[in-house]
Amino acid sequence: MKNFPNDRVIDFCEVKNDDKMLKNIKEYLSHMERFAVGENAKVYDIQMFKGMIGSYI
Repeated sequence: MKNFPNDRVIDFCEVKNDDKMLKNIKEYLSHMERFAVGENAKVYDIQMFKGMIGSYI
Protein backbone atom coordinates (compact mmCIF):
# COMPACT_ATOMS: atom_id res chain seq x y z
CA MET A 1 0.00 0.00 0.00
CA LYS A 2 1.35 3.41 -0.86
CA ASN A 3 1.67 6.00 1.87
CA PHE A 4 -0.45 9.09 1.87
CA PRO A 5 1.34 12.11 0.39
CA ASN A 6 4.27 13.19 2.55
CA ASP A 7 3.53 10.39 5.07
CA ARG A 8 0.83 12.48 6.70
CA VAL A 9 -2.64 11.76 7.99
CA ILE A 10 -5.25 13.18 5.67
CA ASP A 11 -8.27 14.97 7.10
CA PHE A 12 -11.62 13.81 5.72
CA CYS A 13 -12.38 17.38 4.66
CA GLU A 14 -9.39 17.20 2.33
CA VAL A 15 -10.59 14.09 0.49
CA LYS A 16 -14.37 14.30 0.56
CA ASN A 17 -14.35 15.68 -3.00
CA ASP A 18 -11.62 13.31 -4.24
CA ASP A 19 -13.53 10.36 -5.70
CA LYS A 20 -10.40 8.27 -6.31
CA MET A 21 -9.13 8.68 -2.74
CA LEU A 22 -12.55 7.92 -1.27
CA LYS A 23 -12.84 4.80 -3.42
CA ASN A 24 -9.42 3.60 -2.23
CA ILE A 25 -10.27 4.25 1.42
CA LYS A 26 -13.61 2.44 1.12
CA GLU A 27 -11.95 -0.53 -0.58
CA TYR A 28 -9.30 -0.76 2.14
CA LEU A 29 -11.88 -0.53 4.92
CA SER A 30 -13.98 -3.19 3.21
CA HIS A 31 -11.00 -5.57 3.24
CA MET A 32 -10.34 -4.84 6.91
CA GLU A 33 -13.99 -5.34 7.86
CA ARG A 34 -14.18 -8.67 6.00
CA PHE A 35 -11.07 -9.89 7.76
CA ALA A 36 -12.25 -8.67 11.18
CA VAL A 37 -15.57 -10.50 10.86
CA GLY A 38 -13.79 -13.69 9.79
CA GLU A 39 -11.21 -13.37 12.54
CA ASN A 40 -13.91 -12.88 15.19
CA ALA A 41 -15.59 -16.05 13.91
CA LYS A 42 -12.21 -17.87 14.13
CA VAL A 43 -12.18 -18.40 10.36
CA TYR A 44 -9.01 -16.41 9.68
CA ASP A 45 -5.65 -16.04 11.36
CA ILE A 46 -2.60 -13.91 10.54
CA GLN A 47 -1.32 -16.38 7.95
CA MET A 48 -4.68 -16.31 6.18
CA PHE A 49 -4.66 -12.52 6.39
CA LYS A 50 -1.27 -12.33 4.71
CA GLY A 51 -2.47 -14.69 1.99
CA MET A 52 -5.68 -12.74 1.41
CA ILE A 53 -4.45 -9.18 1.27
CA GLY A 54 -0.71 -9.33 1.80
CA SER A 55 -0.16 -8.00 -1.69
CA TYR A 56 -2.18 -4.88 -0.86
CA ILE A 57 -0.17 -3.94 2.22
